[in-house]
Amino acid sequence: MLTARRGALTWVPRGLVVLALAGCSVFCSDTEIAVVAPVLGQGPVTFEAKLTADGDPVEGARLDFYIMATGPRGEEGHLAGQATTGGDGVAKVVVDRSTLDRPGATLSGVEVTFDSLAEINGEHYCESKARASLS
Repeated sequence: MLTARRGALTWVPRGLVVLALAGCSVFCSDTEIAVVAPVLGQGPVTFEAKLTADGDPVEGARLDFYIMATGPRGEEGHLAGQATTGGDGVAKVVVDRSTLDRPGATLSGVEVTFDSLAEINGEHYCESKARASLS
């Protein structure tokens, strides 16, 4: 799978998507999100992503997890949950499988976003987002 990072193409192993879409400036540090593709089964579904800045984990950041579904009006995202990153930069959300279904739509992926207007641990970080297909 090829993904783009700051204008360059990068090879990423299947099931892991890294895509930084950051509007960085001199006022914030570049961030990157790595999303683990969730497995949909009958039970709970775990969404997991890791936020880094210059390769180092970012602790204390809130990540938003959206389930993506394609229906008659095109693709739409619905908030599945939010979680705060730990010391390893990882955030996880566990949801009941039944809460993800959208009538008349096909689930297609998960998108994770990071938006921060406030300092985190004394640092300003640029926004980023990443996607992974559902398996």
